[in-house]
Amino acid sequence: MQASAPIVTTSNGYFVIADVSGYTQFLARNDFEHAQGILQEVTDLVISKLTAPLQFVELEGDAVFVFAPDAAVADAERLLDIMEACYAAFRMRVDQMKLNTTCTCSACRALPSLDLKFVGHRGQYVRQRTPTGTQLVGPGVTIAHLLLKNRVIASTGVQAYAFVSDDFLASSSNNRLASAEDLSLRSDGGAVRHVEDVNQFGQIEGWVFDLAQCVDRHRQRLRNEVAEQPIDMEFITPLEVPASFAWGYVTQPSERLRWQVDVRSAYNIPSENGRTEVGWVGHCDHGSYTMQHRIVDWKPFHYVTMQTTTKGLSPTKPPPSQVDFIFEEGPTGVVLRFIVRLYNCNALQRWMFRLAYKWVYREWEDHFRRFREITAADYRRALEEQEDTA
Repeated sequence: MQASAPIVTTSNGYFVIADVSGYTQFLARNDFEHAQGILQEVTDLVISKLTAPLQFVELEGDAVFVFAPDAAVADAERLLDIMEACYAAFRMRVDQMKLNTTCTCSACRALPSLDLKFVGHRGQYVRQRTPTGTQLVGPGVTIAHLLLKNRVIASTGVQAYAFVSDDFLASSSNNRLASAEDLSLRSDGGAVRHVEDVNQFGQIEGWVFDLAQCVDRHRQRLRNEVAEQPIDMEFITPLEVPASFAWGYVTQPSERLRWQVDVRSAYNIPSENGRTEVGWVGHCDHGSYTMQHRIVDWKPFHYVTMQTTTKGLSPTKPPPSQVDFIFEEGPTGVVLRFIVRLYNCNALQRWMFRLAYKWVYREWEDHFRRFREITAADYRRALEEQEDTA
């Protein structure tokens, strides 16, 4: 009897490749040992910065290949944030190495020639066992690698870029990123439309982001000085989901309405470059008053800091404050810390806050109980759906 073919489990995921530009020439034209040491340092940095929910797959010469399964990604725009943070760290490390060295060898002199670019795509894959371990194969993986050979620089003039396909951005909570009609073509950290012909796969449409625009933003991004002030209220909530999954429940209005039940409606205004990042403003209606939350600092999947103001005549409206949603590793999983600090408050506002403290505390306890239950249920459902479609 002929043995039946093994069952192949097909999944969907996000594929990101970080490619060190100028790698081959740098290695070939300079002292090998010194050049290899420099490349080892910057490659290790790139691997360390492509963090969860992205998972390391392999080092492919001058490129780092990582991926994330669908179930681990609630909002693909956050993966773009990781690419930007990785590039900023890479650029700052290369600049620092150049400043710190007194070596005059050809490799150290050629440091500025190194740069970094990314491609991102979402598609199907399977895990395939090989003599050297498990590999990812499939059309999504193949397209991601083919996108490395592109016309981005020739077409846009952008040297350090992230080229991500429309399929990659389809789950973004920011519709302006996924829609060619709604996204203005900007040069201030926004995106430029681009199309690549990818052999038998046809045209792959997407967006090119100029990563050089993000470096100064990351250099200057420091924790706000208000963080030095005392904590006025704090909640610690153990979660049963990864930080990358829970993140969208803090920033997306539709998800926030599910767990913060006193909010009647909510909407977001992206930052000036059309992205959800520092400068983003969220608005929510609590009936007797409205609140505005402006992101003043964040590091996706680690923390988001908002400054809040209120409008309305209600005596129960919160005073001006800074709130931090901080995701930390706990003994059995991720822990969400919610911290409230009053700022720019007069004596009356502080007195009213102390008076209402117990009531406000109970209300937020209920909010975070719902947060924990809803995210856990949604995550289980996402995993089940992924298994059903495999």
